[in-house]
Amino acid sequence: MSQNIEVNSSYQLDKDGLTCTLKANILASLVENAYRSKIQEIATTQRFPGFRKGKLAIPMIKQRYGPALLQDLAQEWIEKSLRNVAEKEEIEMAGSPNVEITKLVLGEDVVYEASFEMLPTFTLKELKSLKLIKPQIVLDKKDEKDVFEKVIDDNLEWESTTKPAVDSDRVTVDFKGTIDGVAFQGGTGQDSVFTLGQKQMLADFESGVKGAKAGDTVNVDCAFPDNYHAEDLRGKTAQFVIDVKKVESSKRLKLDASFLKKVNAKDQSITEYKKSLLTKKAEEIPWLEQRVLHKRVMDALALDYDFPVPASLVKQEIVEAKKNNQSPVEQDEASLTKLAERNIRLTLVVRKLVDHFQLKVDQDKVTSYLTNMTPDFIDSKTFISWYENDPQRMERVRIAVLEQQVVEKVMDESGAKIEKLSYAAAEETLKSE
Repeated sequence: MSQNIEVNSSYQLDKDGLTCTLKANILASLVENAYRSKIQEIATTQRFPGFRKGKLAIPMIKQRYGPALLQDLAQEWIEKSLRNVAEKEEIEMAGSPNVEITKLVLGEDVVYEASFEMLPTFTLKELKSLKLIKPQIVLDKKDEKDVFEKVIDDNLEWESTTKPAVDSDRVTVDFKGTIDGVAFQGGTGQDSVFTLGQKQMLADFESGVKGAKAGDTVNVDCAFPDNYHAEDLRGKTAQFVIDVKKVESSKRLKLDASFLKKVNAKDQSITEYKKSLLTKKAEEIPWLEQRVLHKRVMDALALDYDFPVPASLVKQEIVEAKKNNQSPVEQDEASLTKLAERNIRLTLVVRKLVDHFQLKVDQDKVTSYLTNMTPDFIDSKTFISWYENDPQRMERVRIAVLEQQVVEKVMDESGAKIEKLSYAAAEETLKSE
């Protein structure tokens, strides 16, 4: 709305930190004129049973539609009034306000009260004060060895064994679970296969299977963690009867000609195959560099800014984090609140930096982002097309790309020095810094 349209005959805005309380009077003429215009429109355009079009008397229309129409118009003008006040006071609301209409009489000012939180105001700091180091990732000898070890680990040969199951063994089981004697959804499985020690099953479940042999039946009490994906099972204990049908131990292969045949490699020699593996690994470096870059910039910005954020947004952030299982169950409410405040603060800083740098979403970076997200077993064009057909998914991608553009600008503006990192060291950096 343009600022030259006066909506309020008067208003009083009180601020307590980020919390605002507004009492406002909307000009009576605005609502009254809109009301009379709408009544006239109904009278001339609507058809009513027993009346010719446009012949229903105005008093009857007012009696039938007037109260609801006046309420709807008041809501419309309250929204305009709130925007008008926000423009004049140069504030931005952090969410939807709580509104109460205290006076609604046709021909008199509409009076209402609203409470809401506003977004904080702050000034961007000098970027050169940030102590940033730009990563330059290279594959060293250990990284190369890790690449070769991983492809072997991904193509193990499995042999049945009569020995007790140990970590790294693959087991096949049937199981039935109950809680207080009652079966529950997801508590039954047949020919379920998992590898011990990889946390694919509940910890108690794996502990119960460990040490068992093929043909054994074990009874295990399993406690579901408080952040388990199924809400109705969180914190509960189930009793499982597990039939161990097969135990298999793994055999590591060598990178030789027979290995190439096993994995259907297109390469004609081990030398070519290793070169292909390293080339593919090197293609992941830009993506990993971006992740390290992003973490370092965000950590630096988090240290540089410490302003209050709206409590309502913090609450929403905590709820969303819990719903998406983003927060470890052992974190207490104070820790969750601190993390939520940090995330919101960074979101506001990034948004201001977007304006500062006058950034627009780089479409080439969007394509690159989606390409890097594409799983190995899906064609990238198919995956990108699937994403582009969902506006909400694409909006999240555009926000992520815009944030990455901010990260790159901040890193450049800070005059960061370059640090060479091995691939393994870069991954460790993401965990530790």
